[in-house]
Amino acid sequence: MAPARVTALLERGRQWGRRWARGWQGHRPLLLAECVPGGTSTALGVLVGLGVAATGLVSGSLPTPAHGLKAELVARGLAAARLGPATAAGGAGDSAPLAVLAAVGDPMQALAAGLVLEAGVRGVPLLLAGGSQMAAVLALALALASPFERPRIAAAASVATTAWVAEEAGSDLALLLQRIGHRWGVSPRLEVAALRFHRCRSEPLRDYERGFVKEGVGAGGLALLWQRLGRDPQDLALLCDRLCGQL
Repeated sequence: MAPARVTALLERGRQWGRRWARGWQGHRPLLLAECVPGGTSTALGVLVGLGVAATGLVSGSLPTPAHGLKAELVARGLAAARLGPATAAGGAGDSAPLAVLAAVGDPMQALAAGLVLEAGVRGVPLLLAGGSQMAAVLALALALASPFERPRIAAAASVATTAWVAEEAGSDLALLLQRIGHRWGVSPRLEVAALRFHRCRSEPLRDYERGFVKEGVGAGGLALLWQRLGRDPQDLALLCDRLCGQL
């Protein structure tokens, strides 16, 4: 992306975060989700560019994530931009995270990072609904924040994902968040929904149990909200199954 576009998207996200924070009441979380083709590759690129040892840890929609291909693409992208791992130490007003975003990131990350930064420091509870991609958004927000702001963002935000992402043998979201936390001196939180599709009749839903897809547009966050309301995850699975039958 052009640096000017990155700056504009980041500022738009900041504006949204400040506006929502002004009118926020109670403890209901803001659920932030994504749908980005190739998003785990851009997530890896941003994380590596920010100095996080993320290679081999990001998830993917295939049963076995294409770690080698993603790592090669990231290395080529960073080299073309004359950036390397750990280039972006981060900090308030630091331009390095923006350079990484422009080189190997995507538009969603810029917008979402600005939103998480501004809403998080103001105490708005955030459910970052996804896996590796939301981890990268959190890392960007932390990199752009001041040392004083980072603990507040980490306390406000929680990555909410599905059991299929959390239990994937070929990646490790928990370790990824641990390394992000170590990078910026915070303790990111991970919440895993209990939704499973073992009993579903729909073949596409059962594919989740076979290792395909693993998430959705906020699937883990939605399932987690369902649980917080005291509802049975199996009831949600049956409703999904019924809707797939109608489709």
